Amino acid sequence: MKKLPQRDGCPYDAGVSPPETVREGNLPTAPSAPAADGGPHRAGSEREGLLGLAMASLAMGLVTGLVCVSFRLALDRAETARRSLLLWSHLFPAWGWVVPVAAAALATAAARAAVQRLAPAAAGSGIPQVESAVRYGTGLGGVRVLVVTFLGGLAAIRAGLALGREGPSVSMGANLGGNLARRLGLSPDDGRVLISGGAAAGLAAAFGAPLGGAVFVLEEVLQRFHGRTAIAVLGATGAATAVVQFMLGNQPLLTAPPVVQYGGLGLLVFLGFGLLMGGLGALYNRLVLLAVQLDERLTRVPPEARAATIGAAVALIAWLNPRIVGSGEAAVQQLLIGATPPLGLLVVYCLFRFLLGPLSYASRAPGGLFGPLLLVGAATGAVTGRVLHATVPVLVPDPTVFVIVGAATFFTATVRAPVTGLVLLVEMTGVRSLLVPMLAAACGAFVGASLGGGRPIYDALRERAAAEDTRSGTT
Repeated sequence: MKKLPQRDGCPYDAGVSPPETVREGNLPTAPSAPAADGGPHRAGSEREGLLGLAMASLAMGLVTGLVCVSFRLALDRAETARRSLLLWSHLFPAWGWVVPVAAAALATAAARAAVQRLAPAAAGSGIPQVESAVRYGTGLGGVRVLVVTFLGGLAAIRAGLALGREGPSVSMGANLGGNLARRLGLSPDDGRVLISGGAAAGLAAAFGAPLGGAVFVLEEVLQRFHGRTAIAVLGATGAATAVVQFMLGNQPLLTAPPVVQYGGLGLLVFLGFGLLMGGLGALYNRLVLLAVQLDERLTRVPPEARAATIGAAVALIAWLNPRIVGSGEAAVQQLLIGATPPLGLLVVYCLFRFLLGPLSYASRAPGGLFGPLLLVGAATGAVTGRVLHATVPVLVPDPTVFVIVGAATFFTATVRAPVTGLVLLVEMTGVRSLLVPMLAAACGAFVGASLGGGRPIYDALRERAAAEDTRSGTT
């Protein structure tokens, strides 16, 4: 146990105090100090250091891209197998449902067991752990966490849980960056820079969004801009995206139809919509934390059994209607092209997904929050757009716009990273004409979420994990 030193150049975010203690061996024994000699020798060594960091970030981005694309392809194949199993099970209505339910229960229990017994740092999204590593120097767990995240995320996400691939991708990229930094013998500061670059590369590879990955790390993980970090983040995201485009193509993740541009009084509609989404985002964060708390209180039930129960429940719902479970990417695409059910059913679907995300996260299996919450925002936007189009068509001539704006706005409301949400949706859809409505809605969402109370979701999860570590004596 040792106190965390206050170090120049260490990426603490403004206004956040470091934790009281950190794990032994994860921080340097002395603060970095600049050389006294400011002559050409120092300038040359700095240039060599920047060149080495840039080369390391490019190499790490390539490897991260390969790992995360492999993860995406494995998820796609597992999804095909899951749907085939569901189709087969319907050939035997009396008992066929038992097979997919048992398979999902076993997969979710196996993911939870791997996390519980092999790599506790692989639990959940992984992004709070990355933030702690970058800001405070806590350990990431290395190769074991990477393997458990890959396999556990594959098992849980393709069991049908409402979990996204972006959290595991960010975690795997950060671990690859940390491992490379140790192998190269980099300084602790440059090690954290490579971790940041790996996290950005992971998100870029998950969504095919290089700018979104870079902005997310600078806005949410670091909450500051630094030259060396920018070099690593931009180099890693560029390299990872090159791998994605080479292996998967250069098309946006989602296909959006042409949309109507909004201005004037229509922007006030988006501002009000943002206020509504801000309140809903604060409520969603509370539900996620409540679900985690309830899971922790059921101490008499083994963790694997709790996860298996969640997996079985989701699989039973999938047997009845396979389209309403899962991470939600395909559902967002359907909303974008207008393939939506009647308004009443769409409202029920919104409520269902609003609860399914927190329930799935309570399994503590590796899996992200991004994808599911983007679907909640898109579905809520679809409901709002249809209602407003029916009541005030002059102000809302195109309800589809609210699907895109809703996804970006709900991200702002839950994560409190408005620029990341905006950039992500622009890159994922290829729609650039909605920047002003998204900005207006993001402004409203930030205000609404602040009035709704609570912390941004990743801050709340990180603080909860730190408190849990303190109680268990692991910090």
